[in-house]
Amino acid sequence: MNYNEIKRNVNKINPEGNQDGKKSFGKIQKIMSTPHFISVAVRFPGKTKYFALGRGSEYSGFWIMERHPASQVRVIDKYLEYLRKYLSSSSLVDIRLNEKDKLLEFETLKGEKNFFYFFWKGKDLYFAHIYKVSERVELFASWKGKLKVENISEAKELLYEKLEEVGFGAVEVGSVSEKDRDFEIDKYESDLLEGSTKKITKKKRFLSRKIKNIESDYKKVLKWKELKSLVEDPNWQVPKEYKVKIEGIRFKFESSLNEWGRKNLIFEKIKSLRNAESLLEKRLEDTKEELVQFESGNSPFEFDLPSIVTPVWITNKAKKIVNENNRKIDIYKLTESMTMAVGHRDVDNDYLRTKWAKKDDLWFHIDGYPSAHLIIKVDNISKLNQEHLDIIGSLLADYSSLSLDRPPLMYTQVKNLKGIKGQKGGVTMKKQRYISVNYCREWKERIARDCV
Repeated sequence: MNYNEIKRNVNKINPEGNQDGKKSFGKIQKIMSTPHFISVAVRFPGKTKYFALGRGSEYSGFWIMERHPASQVRVIDKYLEYLRKYLSSSSLVDIRLNEKDKLLEFETLKGEKNFFYFFWKGKDLYFAHIYKVSERVELFASWKGKLKVENISEAKELLYEKLEEVGFGAVEVGSVSEKDRDFEIDKYESDLLEGSTKKITKKKRFLSRKIKNIESDYKKVLKWKELKSLVEDPNWQVPKEYKVKIEGIRFKFESSLNEWGRKNLIFEKIKSLRNAESLLEKRLEDTKEELVQFESGNSPFEFDLPSIVTPVWITNKAKKIVNENNRKIDIYKLTESMTMAVGHRDVDNDYLRTKWAKKDDLWFHIDGYPSAHLIIKVDNISKLNQEHLDIIGSLLADYSSLSLDRPPLMYTQVKNLKGIKGQKGGVTMKKQRYISVNYCREWKERIARDCV
């Protein structure tokens, strides 16, 4: 969308601009989001208008549309949450388009005046917000973070300086076209959902296969009961062979082990199978419920939406630390007070555990899979909410190249870990706990980017 098309839509909503002495001309109501735009409902006297604010990519601009997008194509991310927090229930005082470029400004009133800026440059969106907190004014620019200012005038001057650094003011402004081309929400939805039937069928087959595999594994772990009865029989003797199957379970006994040593290995296996039984029961129950929800049309996986287009937004992107031994570690800030780190290689995981972490920090791993290790500087799981846990599981799944809808996490405190001699990155653990979380593909966008 070019400058003139944006200007035409602004003029259509607010042709003369706000009149002097008039506090507002609309009330901002619900705000929704799709992968490509933010949908804002504004109540005017006697009618409601819906705006589409493009997130960037091919949807760069400002449209008018007939309604909010359907629930099947809606998404939630940090950008939407930010706008809902500061923009919802505000009085819309004015909408302005800058004379030099595609910079749209919303002036709102919610106790104090707020100014929201949306600047589209090519396929990128730059977002900014000027607002008052107590007696001070703050400027948040998505690509810079929070900037210190003294007052609103200084905030606006600083904002334009930062915008010029990313190419603001480079377009030539021409006359406004009268061509009417509002946002076709029906076509957008049908285009977005095209081909979903094949993906739904594929997803259903995947869940059915997953249930069969879990049921097969579950039958195997139930062998611990037969194994326990056998080994507790005083008349039974442990086979002396190096490799042997007992009740269908493979064992390897070193020649140096006596009968009690071999029995001890069997009891360790029984303990492991018993722990796996409860975990598989929960995993089977969750997967069956997921399939039921999917078949009923209530599953979030009913439609496979494209990746969310986000503004150019400063993120707590991993900064890579390379020490004298060439160890590479990615560090993320989950919240202002919680930092977590993940290593790229086995030696990096050892460094995290022995040098970076404190003994009470929490260590996470995806249970049952070859997984990256993550350590977060927090001493109790109760300090992490469900969203935090979803982010941790999603990060580990992506770092481990695992496609999991519900990553099964295992965690314990660092003091409960012990390195395995001669095995880089290997650990034994105790007091571990298990939890399943939901995979969130936009986890990077949810990581405390603005710390608000």
